[in-house]
Amino acid sequence: MFERVDTSVPLWWLVLAGPVAIALGAARKRKSLIGMGLAGSTLATAAMIDIAASPIVPGANDNLTAVAVLVALAERLRAEPMRACG
Repeated sequence: MFERVDTSVPLWWLVLAGPVAIALGAARKRKSLIGMGLAGSTLATAAMIDIAASPIVPGANDNLTAVAVLVALAERLRAEPMRACG
């Protein structure tokens, strides 16, 4: 899996690490692991609350995904035009 990733580690892995650490700590009865997971989950929750409280999230509201879809659709239609219906 790591060989296929050509960029940095996805940020959602850090968010997922907290609950996973809590589950592993509970399964192995390790309070230290549960504590680390709780701390990570608390930090992730605080970050999400901060993001949600802001009316502007840099880079998230720029409609770049929609633009990319429209460009890909235009390229596809140019390469394979649709036939008229009816």
